[in-house]
Amino acid sequence: MARRWHDLPYSGTGQNMQDIPSSLHARHLIRRSGKACLATIDRNDGAPYASLVLFAPLADASPVMMLSDLAEHTRNIRDCSTCSLMIDGTEGPAETMAGMRLTLQGHISKIENTDARQRLIRRHPETAVYAGFSDFNLYQIRPHRMHLIGGFGMIDWLDAGDVLASAPELDDAAGEIIDHMNTDHAEAVSAYARARGRDDGNWRMTGIDTDGIDLHNGGEYLRLQTEERMMTPGDARRVLAALAKSSRQG
Repeated sequence: MARRWHDLPYSGTGQNMQDIPSSLHARHLIRRSGKACLATIDRNDGAPYASLVLFAPLADASPVMMLSDLAEHTRNIRDCSTCSLMIDGTEGPAETMAGMRLTLQGHISKIENTDARQRLIRRHPETAVYAGFSDFNLYQIRPHRMHLIGGFGMIDWLDAGDVLASAPELDDAAGEIIDHMNTDHAEAVSAYARARGRDDGNWRMTGIDTDGIDLHNGGEYLRLQTEERMMTPGDARRVLAALAKSSRQG
């Protein structure tokens, strides 16, 4: 089955879209997305240069990606780190321009981070093929502001600090939580997917953050937003147990 880049924007909250803060809309869009348009400044003439990239959100939702040293955008970045990332969340609505999209403005830089590398590989397993190549490196975008268009009538400029969110205790335990769920609660992970209309398969948890969890079944991706934010491992245990119970009940 073709990869689906998002589940329903919110998992059963029943909230009106207009009642949800724009900062939360923006963060949820980043979390559930995996591809975007990266715009850099052409090193030769200063013109905008846009290209398609795969990314994964870090614990705080800032995007990380793996870029080739030979790519035009990487060569541009060496000369000027200023960039923009446009995330398209318009899939679904009958009218494309009524869908949600988000533009991040900031700077991009090379990083050495094992956790970031693993997050990218878990979100995009195909990146493991070239993750060890010496001419591919990790880059992180550190945005300073974002522009959210949530359809007609919802347009906001946002400070990045109001959108990005991290929980150090949960982040430190994320790998252990993921391994525990896949090893000891594989049936619950499958129930999460079945309850959202997905076929049975080898569903595995591949990510957890303050706002939800990521699931994969081969090349199929499913993002589940949780109604309650998870800040600690204890929060995660309680929320995931409740999610399993409600998923089994249909």
